[in-house]
Amino acid sequence: MSPAPHLVLREMTEEEWGELRRFIVRDYADAQVRAGSWDEDEALRRAETQMEEMMPEGRATQGKLLLSADNGDGERVGSLWLSIDERPSGPRGESWINYIEISAPFRGKGYGRALLSAAEETARAHGLRSIGLNVFAENTVARRLYDSAGFDVVTTWMRKSLEAT
Repeated sequence: MSPAPHLVLREMTEEEWGELRRFIVRDYADAQVRAGSWDEDEALRRAETQMEEMMPEGRATQGKLLLSADNGDGERVGSLWLSIDERPSGPRGESWINYIEISAPFRGKGYGRALLSAAEETARAHGLRSIGLNVFAENTVARRLYDSAGFDVVTTWMRKSLEAT
């Protein structure tokens, strides 16, 4: 097994966030349509509404870390959007990976595992006790990575189409 590639996490710039935000909204809308959850004519509006609810202050939204991952050569290889629950009273909660991705030219080279590990380290550094994420069933590559990284399936949402085929 080759060593993990070097990653440097840094705060995402406003420009990077704007690009990523537009991509996430479109990609999420498309995924919901493919999954049969939303109609195509309403998907983009619904995805935009959810983004506004999750990130009302943009990059400045409390409890959200927006990070870019660069390799040792200064190239941006991926992005991470991590929600953190740092309630001061009671036990600290969970971190949540809202979005994690490695850019296409860098996939299959260990960067995904390295960025996932960096997300876990960031959560630990905030004193959090768990990390969670959602993944669509069709994303088998990501599911294999999460399984191999020790993530457990907590719930499974299933559906059967009743439309004639």
